[in-house]
Amino acid sequence: MNQNTTLEEFRRLAGKVGMKRKDTKAKRDRDLALMNLIIELEQMGIEFGGRWNSKMEVKPSTLYLEYVFSTKRRFRADLAIPTERLLVEIHGGSYVVRRSKDGKVHYLGGAHHSPEGRRRDMDKSNLANLEGWTYLEVDWKDVKMGSAFDLIQQALGVDKNEDDE
Repeated sequence: MNQNTTLEEFRRLAGKVGMKRKDTKAKRDRDLALMNLIIELEQMGIEFGGRWNSKMEVKPSTLYLEYVFSTKRRFRADLAIPTERLLVEIHGGSYVVRRSKDGKVHYLGGAHHSPEGRRRDMDKSNLANLEGWTYLEVDWKDVKMGSAFDLIQQALGVDKNEDDE
């Protein structure tokens, strides 16, 4: 994948073609942000392996989407570099809001912020940690602003100054 990869090509590579999903501006923005993150990682030498499936063989320094990281539970990580034991969970819906009649803003937070969602996320991160994974949690704003990339670099032990040279 490179800077000239179209959104449609990326969605095909990421296994997002044919999914039952309404194409909204927000989803396009998220896909473009993820595509840019993957391009930045490729510039660091991390290959993009696409959407994970159990028939695939794990390749060194390769990033997979929707990677099943445990045999104990079928938890999937949004992003994974298995040979580096690195998982990244991207929380969606953090900034979904509803305004009440009196004008107050209420953050709905999506599935990750309900009591059941928080419990599931805690179980997932605890299992990942107990199995020796580095488990990073970010939201889409982090992906869009570049702080998710910085965090991944830190987890991989990459000095930002080395990468800039």
